[in-house]
Amino acid sequence: MKGNFLLGIDLGTTVCKAGMWDPEGKLIAYTHINYGLLKKEKEVVEQNASQWWDLTVKVIKQLIRKTNINKNSIKALSISSQGISFVPVDEEINPLYSAINWLDIRAKKEVELILRKISFSKLFALTGKRAHPSYTLPKILWLMREKPKILDKTYKFLMPQDFLIAKFTGKCFTDHTMAAGTLMYDINNLNWSEEIMKQFDIPAEKLPLIKWATSPVGAISDQAVRETGLSPNTLIIVGGQDQKCAALGIGLAKGIATLSLGTAVALIVLGDRPIIDKQMRIPCFPYLLKNNWVLEGVISTGGESLRWLRQILNDTGYSYEKLIDLAKKAPLGAKETFFFPHLSGATSPHWKNKTKGAFYGLSLSTSIGDLVRSLLEGVAFQIKENLEILEELTGEVKEIRVFGGGARSKFWGEIVANITGKTVYLLSLKEAAVIGACLLAGIGSKVYKNYEEATKSLENLSYIKVEPDVYAQRRYQKLYSNYRKIEEKILDMA
Repeated sequence: MKGNFLLGIDLGTTVCKAGMWDPEGKLIAYTHINYGLLKKEKEVVEQNASQWWDLTVKVIKQLIRKTNINKNSIKALSISSQGISFVPVDEEINPLYSAINWLDIRAKKEVELILRKISFSKLFALTGKRAHPSYTLPKILWLMREKPKILDKTYKFLMPQDFLIAKFTGKCFTDHTMAAGTLMYDINNLNWSEEIMKQFDIPAEKLPLIKWATSPVGAISDQAVRETGLSPNTLIIVGGQDQKCAALGIGLAKGIATLSLGTAVALIVLGDRPIIDKQMRIPCFPYLLKNNWVLEGVISTGGESLRWLRQILNDTGYSYEKLIDLAKKAPLGAKETFFFPHLSGATSPHWKNKTKGAFYGLSLSTSIGDLVRSLLEGVAFQIKENLEILEELTGEVKEIRVFGGGARSKFWGEIVANITGKTVYLLSLKEAAVIGACLLAGIGSKVYKNYEEATKSLENLSYIKVEPDVYAQRRYQKLYSNYRKIEEKILDMA
């Protein structure tokens, strides 16, 4: 096994990351490049798909330089990526239009069209998802309506992982975790939904074939070898959606919830069957492994809310560290200032895309520290609300494992622990999705015999353990009750 290094790519919403993994259980090198959203208007969020590949090439080259590893020692590569976003491409995998990001909610009319043809309950039973403009199907329908000439030229609709696989190999594949986020996937039959394809006249041949994560795609193409500097013997292995890869990389298991505190906040629990919530509050996905499913509660602008607030305060030059320090000085409950992070509509469990974000309880005594603390607490209140439903559907969660940028803040971890009443483990590394991709590469290339051997290597990772404080927990229980009463009024206004 020595020398069989594994390379993981994580193409997130605003950061492209790469890591080199020693199969014995160590991330020996890591690099990343930040990038932005191409366009950010009221409801339109796009990206330059060509940049996805350009940045991937750059982080691979940086890794090889950092490690000075012989390229022939890199056994396999796999990919974690943001889901739902997609780009139409021609047969040479050239983008025909900007990639439409998952944060984009322009396709509201298309959601109405979908629900005229398929009932809310039937759609949820079929896909495990509610109709929402963030998903891929309504956006493809928008493209069909607004840009029919683009559709005529489209060879495939590719999501970020699919696009990178195609650039590496010339082959168009996706995996089940990515496909399940499109609103075109039959969660019971584990394939593209023939009923939805037929109902909305979407040619099945324009979608990539679906394979399970860990499936070998094949050898890297000569063109990709020249561009990346990788060996032609490096295997390309099907990966998955970033939240699922990160859940794998942080040790998702029964009784453990994984929590991403990144651009979006995602809370994931594991199940052994498709769990279709009759009240349609929490979406269900297949997991990376066969015969495993996950429920995923999402707050689409969780971590993004903190960035938004920082941008507003940018003239004062506050760093994230300074904002957290100010929040620490604010009292618990932020003088009963409440923040509702619905900056792109309310996601799970409410799913009201017309709901707006809000601060409530402002007064002349409200400080910047109060605003920041109320934001951190507001996101944690949303986590608690989703967690209560997840436990109702799957059973008790005993611990929460946190990763992402927010995991670097022990203070935020303490707030989550105190509000949820759960033991919180903060991953000291922020590269959980990269590690997950590396493990998938290892399983698919037979560096690891199986999933159990791969996840055993995670025992070397270090966590910061945070236990809930009983006194703070009691105080938050009353605040949470008040928070929910106010939120119900805000939701009713939408």
